[in-house]
Amino acid sequence: FVADAERGTPARPYTLHAPMGPNSPSLVNLLAGWTWISTNKTPADASVNTVLDGLFVANGDLVKSQTQFALYDEVAGWVGSLAQIVPGPAYLARLTASNALVLSGAPVDPATMPLSLKAGWNWIGYLPSAAYPLGHALQNVTAQSDDLVKGQFGFAQYLAGYGWVGSLTEMRPGEGYLMKMQQPATLTYPSAPPAPAATATASLAGSEAAAEGSSSSETRAGADAPDWSVDASRFEHSMSITTTLEIGGLPVTTAGSLVAAFAPGADGKPEVRGVAAVQYVAALQRHLAFLTVYSNRAQGETLLFKLYDAGADATAEAGATLDFQSNGVVGTLTSPLTLDPARATALDAEAGIPADYVLFPSQPNPVAKEAAIRYGLPQPGRVRLVVYDLLGREVLRLVDREQVAGYHHVTLDARTLASGMYVYRLEAGDIRQTRRLVVVR
Repeated sequence: FVADAERGTPARPYTLHAPMGPNSPSLVNLLAGWTWISTNKTPADASVNTVLDGLFVANGDLVKSQTQFALYDEVAGWVGSLAQIVPGPAYLARLTASNALVLSGAPVDPATMPLSLKAGWNWIGYLPSAAYPLGHALQNVTAQSDDLVKGQFGFAQYLAGYGWVGSLTEMRPGEGYLMKMQQPATLTYPSAPPAPAATATASLAGSEAAAEGSSSSETRAGADAPDWSVDASRFEHSMSITTTLEIGGLPVTTAGSLVAAFAPGADGKPEVRGVAAVQYVAALQRHLAFLTVYSNRAQGETLLFKLYDAGADATAEAGATLDFQSNGVVGTLTSPLTLDPARATALDAEAGIPADYVLFPSQPNPVAKEAAIRYGLPQPGRVRLVVYDLLGREVLRLVDREQVAGYHHVTLDARTLASGMYVYRLEAGDIRQTRRLVVVR
């Protein structure tokens, strides 16, 4: 105590630190809009109405798990198939107003609660009581190359022999995640943080894609750098795009270079739906960008791309287009999607509208995991893109909806197909075009 003394100002208040015991409540910030959440507490009463009690909510607010949901009604409270909020799963909350969720109960011991992961997408919560680097948090799961984990604001893919690489670099208490596995696995979070030496070298151990200092990765703040940003809380769905940026066939390597995805906004004008910076990935000795793109439509929105080259302080339209797909994955660490205005201009002449219908060869072919199939439409209309076996039986329907004129791109997941030869057929307008595809194991 000092008589007449003052501590702190409105701009820089004095912070009071309260020691937190293991059973102390924890706070999770909930955004106005969508927030991906989880809990690492076991409450005495896990019912949705009890766990979410005290929030400022309105009619129609929603919380959902991978398979269930509950809606808020001002008379009945939270009503729906989602009855409890417990440790283990991830949840998505859509609220009218921002809130602070107080989580109470006994803390979970991660070692005693392994999470079973199925092949495909899994909504997973985060159980440790502290944030861990991604490589440490997921050290106990048996992953394969191209397995993917994503949070609300970034993602990472697994590279065998190296680790997790991407824009998602750590996992945090209170946050929810989605994990895509090629094979079933078990995730057991570590109970203890990494050793200080391990933390210091996390990026070299594969827990993140570090932008390493070099002459080719020097950051340059250009006067014409675009002011691209996106509010992820506005959107329910996301997709993950691993891309490499080029200008005239030359890789964009200057740190501060960006790629952005655009889609029509409510006023019909293009709005930013995702932004990513170029990063140097030491294990691959190349520069990549990990672009999370957002939408409120599960599929069908056409995305356009722009590149900013910080070295030249110039922005260019990539020209290529891509159809949004919720939880879609385009590109891998070893086979990223290449965005190059020069390449796009040669392919997508005349403002991106082809003169005739065109169906391109799949990339790659043969394919073991995923292949990109690209096609062009000279006019809008109903489009069907279907994969058949050699007996003429439909095995995959990739597209069946109305689409705008221009070039489009869809990902074929070949892991659901047996080895052999297949044909894929584009039906649009009065045309039918067919190409062959070989699946290998």
